[in-house]
Amino acid sequence: MKTTGLIKAVKATIIQHSMIKSGDAVLAAVSGGADSIALLHILLKYSPEFDLRMGIVHFNHGMRGAESDRDAEFVVSVAKNLNLPCFSKKTDVKEFSIHHKLSTEEAGRILRHKFLNETAREKGFDKIALGHQKDDMAETVLINILRGSGPQGISGIPPKRGMVIRPLINISRSDIEYFLQSENIAHITDSSNMDPQFLRNRIRHRLIPLLASEYNSEIVANLNQTAEIIRDEQNWLDTVVDPLFQEIQSPGDNSNIRLLIPELKKIPIAAARRIIRKAVFEVKGNLHGVGFRHMDAVLELINSENKTFQLDFPGPVRIKRKNNTLEIVRRKNKGRIKNHTSRNGIQQTWFEYIITNPQTVFIRETDQLIHLTELSSREVSWLKKSNSYAVTDPKEAYMDMVSLCYPLLVRSFRPGDRFRPLGLSGFQKLKKFFINNKVPFSHRKNIPILECSGKIIWVAGYQIDDSVKIKSSTQKVLKVRLLRRSEL
Repeated sequence: MKTTGLIKAVKATIIQHSMIKSGDAVLAAVSGGADSIALLHILLKYSPEFDLRMGIVHFNHGMRGAESDRDAEFVVSVAKNLNLPCFSKKTDVKEFSIHHKLSTEEAGRILRHKFLNETAREKGFDKIALGHQKDDMAETVLINILRGSGPQGISGIPPKRGMVIRPLINISRSDIEYFLQSENIAHITDSSNMDPQFLRNRIRHRLIPLLASEYNSEIVANLNQTAEIIRDEQNWLDTVVDPLFQEIQSPGDNSNIRLLIPELKKIPIAAARRIIRKAVFEVKGNLHGVGFRHMDAVLELINSENKTFQLDFPGPVRIKRKNNTLEIVRRKNKGRIKNHTSRNGIQQTWFEYIITNPQTVFIRETDQLIHLTELSSREVSWLKKSNSYAVTDPKEAYMDMVSLCYPLLVRSFRPGDRFRPLGLSGFQKLKKFFINNKVPFSHRKNIPILECSGKIIWVAGYQIDDSVKIKSSTQKVLKVRLLRRSEL
């Protein structure tokens, strides 16, 4: 696409989604990479027409050492050359992630959004412009499909949400690169964008090119079209569900929402899921860590005979049933949640963590860690000589990598779980496995379950699934270890 065509396409996107109005103050989030630099220069071309006041904001995660500092210096120099105000901040994301028991990705996202919003508010900016483009949208849709997301995930990245706008969302990465080259505009490259340990990079550099060359050359455009269709339908469904949401509420205070269970049972299951999600969002402020399984767990329990139960969701959210009322509240206790059961009710701590590469995952709900390492068969030759391919330490598991694929999921035990214990030919319910192994009921909720493609592959601390055992033909091995934080 020629520069003039690209400029017109961006303007059409801005108008279509009412992103900018005359006189707005727009803060461009600039990393120094191709997308954000192109965004900045395209917005500057519109600045006179829309009478915009422009500014630059840069968040330095500090995760790539000298390279991160180089990026920050480059952005500051760009702002100086363009005579634009620049607001830059460096934060120790790793320290924040450890202190708050978060992944570095989640910690970085939280701190970056906090800085962008605070800067916009304090400096008087109306909009925050981000450089997401068409290829980012396609990658996000594929990531969410692989993770088993529902319509919300498949709808991809919203062009506009609140004060955040994405003017390049309909522009391809190749068109952006052509624009920068033709306009002779300098930018920098983030070396981590090529690191295959990140799922997005593998999708960008491996999966999408494969789909484009062997299945559909228009895969990126088609994924964007799918996202747009679902996003429009999501918006329409919200107008249908919102009145239902109001109808089945009973009075509560600002920190909780009460839903009438008899009314919730009358509506279609799809609407019930959306209402529960909406309630959780309004109490929690976001849906990070909350997925399809959480919604179905609530639905399963409100349709059971238990008149009193309690579920703890990721983040400070607790779901409680008292007879015919479902209450969604913010937990006051921010410490580790201990599971217990009583004669009249159930309490369950739910957790889910996605694992996209060999790493250490901290399960903050149970104060445990799962450590994954990939080994060659030579490194575990002693194991291959064993008749049972078992190990003496139950906190360690060795699995054939040919039987696995990322992403993996580590999660809490759920009713109905089943797997095929090592050495058995048939499946066994996890509940029966726990009974046979004399695992106390109160302890079961703290046992991490490792899952691959919807199938349990390890009951942490107890047994692997027979399908992933080490064989004489095994070439690559995944070693997984369960640890307490004190054991690091």
